Amino acid sequence: MSETAFEAGALGEGPLGVEPARVRDDAAPKLARLRAVRAYDIRGVVGRDLDAEDARALGLSVATEARARGLSRLAVGRDGRLTSPELERALVEGLVAGGASVARIGLGPTPRLA
Repeated sequence: MSETAFEAGALGEGPLGVEPARVRDDAAPKLARLRAVRAYDIRGVVGRDLDAEDARALGLSVATEARARGLSRLAVGRDGRLTSPELERALVEGLVAGGASVARIGLGPTPRLA
């Protein structure tokens, strides 16, 4: 796993690999009710199961866990869905708010960062 990219679930046992006790306090309630987060990926309908606020909370959580593991630089890409730009912006906001330096690599295939 490189310092700038990791796949969902590669950081631990909880949703997106984030241990519940290590999730930032301001993100924890949102993650607890988020049905779209599974141990291995995120699935759902934008607007029903997840939204920009959810993406920001995920960013905060991932950044917190990454920092705890000594990672400071993360890469974010997106797919071609119409909702991807909004979710990417919110995810990056959360990552940056959580103390990460983010490289936005833009549009690409899902396995690009795996």
